[in-house]
Amino acid sequence: MKQTTLQTTIMRRIYMAFAQRLILHPVTLQAAVFVGVVWWLKELVFVAHIWQSFVTTPIGELGTFIAQVVTNADALTLLVTLAALMLLARLFTSMARWQPLSRTPSVV
Repeated sequence: MKQTTLQTTIMRRIYMAFAQRLILHPVTLQAAVFVGVVWWLKELVFVAHIWQSFVTTPIGELGTFIAQVVTNADALTLLVTLAALMLLARLFTSMARWQPLSRTPSVV
């Protein structure tokens, strides 16, 4: 095997190992699940209509507007919204404890 071919093969393995380590990081996985849940919520709810209604509501009536939105929503929409909020909170706490990937593995 030639030196350049060997070097290319070794570097490809190193790049693949780093990509696998980055993709399987817990913060990356939580972010991917959060994006999926938000995408599902977008499919369930017509966000532009709710935003337009929210903007046109007077400030004094925002509490009743939010109460009406919550009481008139489907159970699935409420569950997906709750899941998105929980994932967002978990993602923020995970990112607060996040450590950059070290170049050398730590010995515990």
